[in-house]
Amino acid sequence: MRSINRFFILLIIAFVFLSFSFGSSGDWENYIAGGKTINAIAQEDSLLWVGTDIGLVCINKNTRETKFYDETDGLPYRAITSIVIDSTKNKWIGTGDFSGSGGLVKFDGENWQVYNTDNSGLRSNFIQMLFIDSQGNIWVGNGSSLKNDGGYLSKFDGLTWTTYDQYNSGLPYKYIHAMQEDSLGNYWIGLQGGLIKFDGENWQHFTMSNSDIPSMIVLSIAIEGHKKWLGLFNGLTCYNDTIWTNYNSTNSPLPYSQINKLAFDQFNNLWIGTWNGLFKYKDDNWAEYNSDNSALPGDNITSILIDNDDNKWLGTFEYYSEHGLVKYDNTNWELFNTSPSGLPTNHIHEINIDKYNTKWIASNEGLVKFDGTTWSIYDSSNTDITSNHIRTICSDSSDNLWLAVSYDIPTYSGSKSASLFMFDGTNWTLYDSSNSGLSGDIVTSIAVSADNSKWIGTDKGLVKYDGLSWETYDSGNTPLPDDYIQTICPVDSTIWLGTNYGLISFDGDDWGIYNRDNSGLPSNTVNCISADDYGQIWIATDSGLVKFDGLIWEVFNTDNSGLPNDYILTVHIKNNIKWLGGFGSGLIKYDDTSWTVYNTENSAILSNTIFSISSDRDNNIWMVCDDEGISVLKQNGIIENISNKQQIVQPQGFQLGHNYPNPFNAKTEIPLMLPHTGKVSISLYDINGRIVKEIFSGNMKSGKHTVAVNMEKFSSGVYFYRVKFESKIKLGKMIYLK
Repeated sequence: MRSINRFFILLIIAFVFLSFSFGSSGDWENYIAGGKTINAIAQEDSLLWVGTDIGLVCINKNTRETKFYDETDGLPYRAITSIVIDSTKNKWIGTGDFSGSGGLVKFDGENWQVYNTDNSGLRSNFIQMLFIDSQGNIWVGNGSSLKNDGGYLSKFDGLTWTTYDQYNSGLPYKYIHAMQEDSLGNYWIGLQGGLIKFDGENWQHFTMSNSDIPSMIVLSIAIEGHKKWLGLFNGLTCYNDTIWTNYNSTNSPLPYSQINKLAFDQFNNLWIGTWNGLFKYKDDNWAEYNSDNSALPGDNITSILIDNDDNKWLGTFEYYSEHGLVKYDNTNWELFNTSPSGLPTNHIHEINIDKYNTKWIASNEGLVKFDGTTWSIYDSSNTDITSNHIRTICSDSSDNLWLAVSYDIPTYSGSKSASLFMFDGTNWTLYDSSNSGLSGDIVTSIAVSADNSKWIGTDKGLVKYDGLSWETYDSGNTPLPDDYIQTICPVDSTIWLGTNYGLISFDGDDWGIYNRDNSGLPSNTVNCISADDYGQIWIATDSGLVKFDGLIWEVFNTDNSGLPNDYILTVHIKNNIKWLGGFGSGLIKYDDTSWTVYNTENSAILSNTIFSISSDRDNNIWMVCDDEGISVLKQNGIIENISNKQQIVQPQGFQLGHNYPNPFNAKTEIPLMLPHTGKVSISLYDINGRIVKEIFSGNMKSGKHTVAVNMEKFSSGVYFYRVKFESKIKLGKMIYLK
């Protein structure tokens, strides 16, 4: 009996899951800062289609209604390189980057069809250029991951793909920037390696060695009658099939600058977008527009579209200032919103969701409030916040918001002391070492206990503030092994702390110190702590996930669970479902039976590294994705049904799951899975290790089983069940409540 007691006391129960599953794409929404780098603009009646670096934007020019599309809608990749619209109003969208991600997309307004190297004649998924000719053929410039290489030109007539490369044509292996068709049906192709004329059979290559073209980099083409206007790396050139006329900084107002885009308006004025401003040219008359003499927000003109009303739609760019899509009606300038969110940055630390379902976002560029419709930014320019770097955030029972700011640059008098702010919706109150009990230089975490006390983790200990007095707990006046507090989790009357030296509990009087030497913790690095509905704590470490019920430690890692890796950064529990994030792991869902993994391969999540997870009252899961922004798994109040298409990986060997329900009243069920038919015995033990009931003994067939347990004649308490299959033994714990 003594050996059985020791067995129960010392055993770390390793729960081995019943099944793995990989998350389907589900219903996702992403919030990203940016969308102001405009790579392409196309017009469809009153709709303007705008390609940005983080998605597709549709703007109704009349109503100003805006809709955003990204991977959650059907795009294979968020970076849009080009857009063309065919005669039946299909939108053809080029996507991709130099890593090889992307593809060509056909969008009819409802359905998305993706063409890539797996299902088409495309040689690369990086789409560099799109053009529709007079016959309705789609021409696609696509290439390799190297910026200046990849000279594949593909033609798609709706059925057949024809691809030209350096081996079967006169096309050099160079990056394709632009393409146009003249009135005779000749195609003119601008390359990183000169200009190509293609008449359908013959290829003519214009270079600096065989023509007067002044640059080998042709970025844009516009055709006016028999004149071919070329935007070059260092100027503008007109070629009339005989003579090359060059315009540059020596003989025109053009700067010594790259010519990005060319377009003719209805009066045959040529509009020239450069890195250093917008120019209009006709009959040797020039007009210049820049941020100094107009309302242009940026001088780098990345795109030009001239609509049927002669409005100029411009993509603009300027570091450290407002930029994006601009409309110029020949009198007024108007900046349009092409950002899918009001986030000022994608560098986010934490999301706090209050009882009103408002999202409060701690970012490197201030505090962001999102009520589902409106974005508001609180920073040092419009509040009393002394730094825009918001590290952590928490709300109390009085609807006050508590946030910590940090300082990247030391003050002249030395390191800036920790600053804690309280925001009541109107006023900001600052707490620091000069007016409070805060003594640390860094506020690392904030939590509010049931009595509305604020518990503040710093680099110099734990601080409690009850609204009147401040009390500091550190390694000098407590058993704390380290003063740097990484995370705080109040559970009932106990405060749980995570440090780099283990897990700490404090009930107001006594301290508990748990580490690798005296507990079942697999690591002393505790990154996050969360409590489930039964008061059990779940601990994120760099060596796996740990469950601790006050008696037994249960460790989940890559060897015995569905965790894709062991470095867990955060754990969040909603409706007793555990949501986990870590380095390169994606979002992990664990319902005490199955593990579901959402990553960039099987869902629209922005990143596989998850720093923080929150949930709203609709059961939607909000997560901070590395420095990529915010992803939301939209469950809308229901538990997600897993698609039949996802991969189910059956476990190998004998598996034992948790009994359900647990805790329970009278009856519960124990799940187990057997790899083959064999003898099984199931016994029940009390907390002292004494056997109290033989539940089952006999043969079972292979597969999944559930064994019913009736406890009506027993007293309330904690019991252990021991399952033996052949020579293998596994244990579980159940809680019986009458």
